[in-house]
Amino acid sequence: HAVAITSDIKGMFHQIRLLPEDKPLLRFLWRNLQCDTPASVYEWQVVPFGTTCSPCCATFSVLKHVQENTDPCENSRVAVEKHFYVDNYLQSVISADKATELVNKLQALLASGGFELRQWASNIPSVIAHLPVEVRSEKIELWLSEKQWDVTESTLGLHWVCQVDTLGYKTRQREPQVPTM
Repeated sequence: HAVAITSDIKGMFHQIRLLPEDKPLLRFLWRNLQCDTPASVYEWQVVPFGTTCSPCCATFSVLKHVQENTDPCENSRVAVEKHFYVDNYLQSVISADKATELVNKLQALLASGGFELRQWASNIPSVIAHLPVEVRSEKIELWLSEKQWDVTESTLGLHWVCQVDTLGYKTRQREPQVPTM
């Protein structure tokens, strides 16, 4: 499809509160860098960043919210089920009008569950032009304001040049190392 759109859920893990019975499973010790005092025991109140299960738990929470608040065939539900990878959204649609409609539906649907979509980007500026500046990608703002032409967005480890709609990778040349024993 000709129109690409991307977004990201702001602070996804920390938007999901833990059930009281699950909090003891995510305890941690903290000394506040003072070795001579006993450690205090704390419990996470939200899904923590960095635990192995966090992406799965967060994804489950988003999907559950969407499934409970949409019809199975609704395009916003399909978008969340098929075009999100944890907190990153990446999809292409057939037209700018369809993309704008989908952006608006996704914003409302996820906001109703406490998930703020931000860092919106598209290869067609009109798709996201109506969104508040604070939820659009800063790099896209440079392009829209014509302050910079060669803007590259990062999404799922790829580098996307929106203006010419190309994907690529950034690589580094490594200096050859002499083998040692």
